Amino acid sequence: MRYNLGAALLSSGQAAPAVRMLSPLLQGDRVDAGVLNLLASAQARAGDLPGAVESLKRAVALTPNDDRNYLDLTVLSLEHDNPQLAIEFADAGLHHVANSPRLYTVRGIALAQLARFIDAQADFDRASRLDPDQTYASVAMSVLYTHRQELDSAAAVLREKLRQSPGDYTLNYLLADTLIRGGVEPGVKTFLEAKRHLRAALKTNPHGAKALAALGKLYLKENDTAKAVEVLREAVRQDNSDRMALNQLLLALGRSGHHEEAASVARRISVVLQQDRVRGPARDGFRMTKADR
Repeated sequence: MRYNLGAALLSSGQAAPAVRMLSPLLQGDRVDAGVLNLLASAQARAGDLPGAVESLKRAVALTPNDDRNYLDLTVLSLEHDNPQLAIEFADAGLHHVANSPRLYTVRGIALAQLARFIDAQADFDRASRLDPDQTYASVAMSVLYTHRQELDSAAAVLREKLRQSPGDYTLNYLLADTLIRGGVEPGVKTFLEAKRHLRAALKTNPHGAKALAALGKLYLKENDTAKAVEVLREAVRQDNSDRMALNQLLLALGRSGHHEEAASVARRISVVLQQDRVRGPARDGFRMTKADR
């Protein structure tokens, strides 16, 4: 009962109450790894990163051949800008679960963050061979190519996966984003392709803020200011911290003469920039040494 209530609280965004609901389940001799994993998710969302890491370590000790706990430790490390630690957690997981495509994928992401591109490519290739029906390794590989400015290679990977999953939101958005990064202008084939994939992404997820922001940017390029304002307003409604959406909306509002609203958006951008500066040093607080482990 407590587990189900904790899961319900967490899914509704009530992380701290979920921690309080789940914590009593850790008393006694029989502690379940699934409870620890759920508790770690709640602790992480509540801002208790050391507690989340400790819970996941306990879950790993109980189920060393389950890649989910290593995966969560690795992702937690990546989220807090520690790719080296992410690699160490992934290595530990692969020692016990040697054929986990998920662990190869996240280790590849960490390696790419450290500019170890050849090693990252090897991990993404291994993940794709282990589970060719899944998209995550291909998506990660395309992001790697984009980071290296190998945009044609990234687009080719994404087009291949879209043939298998044409309605996938992430694949459609990433392909459109890759094409836009390569430089697109109205009337050019790649511009129309990018627009088509953004619409396909939004058909799957009408509230996707990033796809909405990218589509608004394309409308601006076409000088369809009214449509750009409409789409970008929705993007900001979905995520009022998305700087691309805010920046593009500021431009669109300025072009259409909505000066009062533009001033409000400019103030919002200033707030977001300030929040980013404040959060930056805080992320550095999640630094674990070998002694901690």
